Amino acid sequence: MKSNIIINGDSLVELNKLEENSIDLIFADPPYWMRTEGILKRVEGTDFDGCDDDWDQFDSLSDYEHFTRQWLSACKRVLKPNGSIWVIGGMQCIYTIGSIMQDLGFWIINDVIWHKKNPTPNFMGTRLNNSHETLIWATKSKTSKYTFNYKTAKELNHDNVEDYEFTSGVRKQMGSVWRISVCSGNERIKDNDGNKLHSTQKPEELLERIVLISSKVNDIVLDPFGGTMTTAAMAKRHGRQYIMIERDKNTVNMVHKG
Repeated sequence: MKSNIIINGDSLVELNKLEENSIDLIFADPPYWMRTEGILKRVEGTDFDGCDDDWDQFDSLSDYEHFTRQWLSACKRVLKPNGSIWVIGGMQCIYTIGSIMQDLGFWIINDVIWHKKNPTPNFMGTRLNNSHETLIWATKSKTSKYTFNYKTAKELNHDNVEDYEFTSGVRKQMGSVWRISVCSGNERIKDNDGNKLHSTQKPEELLERIVLISSKVNDIVLDPFGGTMTTAAMAKRHGRQYIMIERDKNTVNMVHKG
């Protein structure tokens, strides 16, 4: 199967073109269906540029559930028996996604909290600041012999000071709370007008952890919602192959140009 490619197309259509049981690792950053209304204002009075893209719009919960079931079923079909899948989501969607994953027979290994070191403030001051997102790590079945690079995970563990100060000469296990900053600065990909290319670009450190701890060199990594192709960049950096699917032609063209 051809790999190291970026496919410009609809994820549901393109997933169904891939070979069954052909993918070692999947990372999925699907639409969250944010359901935001009106314009949020920053403290100084400027508009907050959040996620109001067309691809994040759905008519109803049943519509979103149908879409989620379709792409998760397609991912399960292409995932190898001993492969694994990571799905990320915010509070708006992660419980829906997790429920459907279990209904489809996925076996959940871990849920991981991405604790954002620099989260977006809650501008209205009406609830707690949403300072984390959740990742679900799962396999096709309970008996899957998935890849987990335990020693690598320990080496990458620097989330807490007490975890990497060598009190006994041995680094502690990586936990399920990852403290990583949101994508910003030079890492944030911009369009020709200097605006962020994608509203939900994920940080390299997050994808690097996932690739390194749950895949092997030369494994095929699939991202059905490729966005700015951070998954591809981290796969390539660490000797993995990749297949990216992204429906927005402008995003694909800008990433190729960059």
